[in-house]
Amino acid sequence: MGYLDALILGISGFEWTVAATDFLANTSATHISRELPGLEEGDQVWIDGDDPNRLWVN
Repeated sequence: MGYLDALILGISGFEWTVAATDFLANTSATHISRELPGLEEGDQVWIDGDDPNRLWVN
């Protein structure tokens, strides 16, 4: 679970959508691999229906 200081408007989970939104990220972040962004098979991510500042990741 992650709690953010702003409303979560959406989740990018596929390689092409993560790459397309990289400009929104903290540019000082270190990525292990640029070829493997996104969710893996079986991952679950959702925005909490009662608190739109909370992100759940399983």
